[in-house]
Amino acid sequence: LLPRSALSGHSVAELDVLLQHYVGSHNFANFAGRIRGGEALKKERDGPASERKEPASEAAVSLAAADALLAGLSRTPEKGGMYLRTVYACHAEELIEVQPSGGGPVQEFVQIRISGASFVYHQIRKVVGLCLAVLSGAVPDSIIAATLLGRITLPAPL
Repeated sequence: LLPRSALSGHSVAELDVLLQHYVGSHNFANFAGRIRGGEALKKERDGPASERKEPASEAAVSLAAADALLAGLSRTPEKGGMYLRTVYACHAEELIEVQPSGGGPVQEFVQIRISGASFVYHQIRKVVGLCLAVLSGAVPDSIIAATLLGRITLPAPL
């Protein structure tokens, strides 16, 4: 369950559209709990010490890397590896109203259903978190496809 307020004023249908990106077999390495996404990205961005340029923000580098990847470098994940997972269905469903046991105002929650073959540690909360980041405008929706390619490392915080 996800509090309705987390949708930043967007509809359940808009969240559902974003969740559809995850259906199918993808490399979920960017959604695993053990990945320290910023470290690999930093090494790729900085290169050898002799080639370092003025530092850019990690978010800007992530978005630039995602745009470049989507602009023509898109390929299927290498070997799939240990993070290749299949999601059969991923939906944001109806709003559920919950009355707190101690009284107070009724709270609305969005029910999210995800079914798949197996999941990596923290995958579900990172999937939902990235969708919420897109809805809030923090990142473009193209970042979802880039993270699923697994060819670049993008930080997906908890």
